[in-house]
Amino acid sequence: MNINNKETLEVPQQTGEKPETILGLRYFYLHGIKNAFVSALRAAFSDENIPAEFRYDTNTQKSQIQIYKNFPQRIMKLPMIVVSTNNGDGSFTYISDELLFENFEQNEYGYMYGGVLTLDVEIAIYTQNIVDMEKLTDIVLILMRYVFREKFQERNLAYSSLRVSGESTEESDLGRIYKNIISTKVTSDFTNFIPISLIEKIQKININFNSYGD
Repeated sequence: MNINNKETLEVPQQTGEKPETILGLRYFYLHGIKNAFVSALRAAFSDENIPAEFRYDTNTQKSQIQIYKNFPQRIMKLPMIVVSTNNGDGSFTYISDELLFENFEQNEYGYMYGGVLTLDVEIAIYTQNIVDMEKLTDIVLILMRYVFREKFQERNLAYSSLRVSGESTEESDLGRIYKNIISTKVTSDFTNFIPISLIEKIQKININFNSYGD
């Protein structure tokens, strides 16, 4: 089983890599960490060593399992794996600003900030019977413990704890669903570019402490 292709594993911004942007700002880690787990799971479950009844295919009609980064509006097919994020900590690492250096990038002047972020990740497994739920829980646990960890560490996404919540059941349009959750805490250093134009605009704001003013 091979997930060493860097094009396969989407990750949040790391030093020296160009990230996606929204309005000049870089996507932060909530988006990137979820994508990393979804990308790794889809790559692993498409491997020939995964049992055929759980094989993932980019063609949804052929795929035997669905893997999402958000819970779908309607469950159309089982088994299904959903990656979600829970509690996180983006607090300042130091009391002072975490400014790393001033930076020119694509002729735009700004500042590069950095820090540490932790984020709880949950991988929920949904099946139509308890046997499939047990098998998939085993597979995902093996992948996270023995296959993903080294690759994630190379990409500055570290985790060590792996917790299994225990089986539960839910009702849906497809009938009774069996569910289990594997959770972990991801720790990652990050860098983020802030355009000077945004900082200057905020600095021009007139903060009025008059409680009767607009």
